[in-house]
Amino acid sequence: MSSLSQAEAVALAWEVQNFSACTSASVTLVYFDYFVTLPQEIALIWFTKWTPGKAIFVTVRYLGLWVATMYAYALRSTTSTVTGSCAFTLYSSLSSLLLLYIAAALVLALRTWAVWNRGPRVGIFIALAWTAVTVGIIVFGVQIILGTSPDGALPILPGCNVKITAASAAASVRGYASESVYEGGARLWLGIRAASDGPGSYLPADCCARDVSL
Repeated sequence: MSSLSQAEAVALAWEVQNFSACTSASVTLVYFDYFVTLPQEIALIWFTKWTPGKAIFVTVRYLGLWVATMYAYALRSTTSTVTGSCAFTLYSSLSSLLLLYIAAALVLALRTWAVWNRGPRVGIFIALAWTAVTVGIIVFGVQIILGTSPDGALPILPGCNVKITAASAAASVRGYASESVYEGGARLWLGIRAASDGPGSYLPADCCARDVSL
């Protein structure tokens, strides 16, 4: 690796610090939300029988916590060289994110279908949309995983350094774009349903803004 100039090193350190601060704030919010809502979860979820809905809830809830934990470890680890723990952190978090996106997209699909009174035609359309975005998540997710490795070019930095190829970065952009189109389309359908029901109807924001936005 070529040596960095002082200006380049300062700029890089500033970018790393900003990314670390933003990620740390996100992880803190995830855990804050978990502990604030834990009493409700215990009362309403823990002691009920297992159903598909409960399984989806637990998947979204605890995969999110797992990913947040992995991010916290990756940022705060004092490891300065490539280790097995960094490889585990990287690939487990990316794989968990893939499953989390699929499960969250399913939650949004089911809620949209419910708002439309579980109509068969609407159900078929929503199922096709969810299938399409799931395929996209898997394809782009695998490309991201294959193009990412825990051997970043700057081992002097604290934490787990990650190397991302151009193909992996492009797959990440395409993946987020497909998920944004899917979620935007679902919220549009919710808005159409609310408008068709007139004033005082079930608002889209009340339905799914909190726990399916990624």
